[in-house]
Amino acid sequence: MTKKRITYLDIAKGVGIIWVVMRHSQMMNDTLYNSLASIIMPLFFVVSGMLMQHIGEERKSMKEITVRKAKSLLIPYVTFSISYLLINGVIHLTQPELMSGTQLLKLTIYFVSFAGISVMWFLPTMFVSELYFLALRKRCSHKMTILICAVLGVIAIVIAPVYDEQFWFANMPLLMFSFFLAMLTRSVICGIFLCFGYYIKMLMTEREKIFLPELLLGIVMFGGIMALNVYNGTVDLHYMTFNNPLFYFIGANLGSLGVILICKNIPQLKILSFLGVNSLIIMSTHVDWFILAKVQEWSMLINMHVTRAKVYVLWLCITVFMLVIETALIFIIDQYGYFLLGKKKPRERTWNIVKYLRGKLW
Repeated sequence: MTKKRITYLDIAKGVGIIWVVMRHSQMMNDTLYNSLASIIMPLFFVVSGMLMQHIGEERKSMKEITVRKAKSLLIPYVTFSISYLLINGVIHLTQPELMSGTQLLKLTIYFVSFAGISVMWFLPTMFVSELYFLALRKRCSHKMTILICAVLGVIAIVIAPVYDEQFWFANMPLLMFSFFLAMLTRSVICGIFLCFGYYIKMLMTEREKIFLPELLLGIVMFGGIMALNVYNGTVDLHYMTFNNPLFYFIGANLGSLGVILICKNIPQLKILSFLGVNSLIIMSTHVDWFILAKVQEWSMLINMHVTRAKVYVLWLCITVFMLVIETALIFIIDQYGYFLLGKKKPRERTWNIVKYLRGKLW
């Protein structure tokens, strides 16, 4: 029997996806981005590890686990990637100066090699890392699982720079193979985050009410990690750039935990929970369906007529436009484009978005 959703983990994912959109919108200056860079994407893996422990996923067979995760992660990877290729194919035919044939071929190579077009790198990485961690968990003791994740994670960090070598660019098959190997290497690194989330969840106590000491711990931890992240400089999980790996992983794990503890001990905001539940849709559409670009264009037009607090008005306009458009997309995809997510047809469907949102937000 599936256990009840953990609302504060959905809220944490909601916070994470807002940060992702902010980063891609260039609304973060370098200092703010560096303070969050080691947390933004690892947060999703830490939350995933916690959910694995919550539902006891390792008790299922590997076949069942693989099929379920292929539906929830690889089907969206394929469907959204194809949608990106179609969109860019139309741009190539209508505005070849914006999208050349070479660029379109490059996107196709990213897709078939599982490097991922744009933000899509996240889905095959999550798929492989989850299978990797659960396979360890099914076959190893707790101590051995932690040890293997740590040792293989360190090895993966050491070999990560190899994929930047010119050797891989000798021919197309070799380059595609390097993309695939890089994805596997990144997945092993992300196993550290899954492992951390899994075992932290075992130590956490679930409470119905806000627990002030836990909230204060989360705030102090998050603030301290932000300072550490600024000191460590610019990092990027996608490109496996970590600067000081020890500082990076301390920042990624403890920073994620700080965010989760804060989300666990604040009022359960349904809008953040809604965004977290649907973070995959937002992740997959905001950049490569050109929603964010169009929203920024509209916001800049409005901002031209503003005389005061222009930066804050710009932020507000982008936020409002993004919320409205992404909410409409979530409604359409959830009700009628469910196949894009590898989901079954909903039992009840409606074209009444107000009725739909009332059930989700009120």
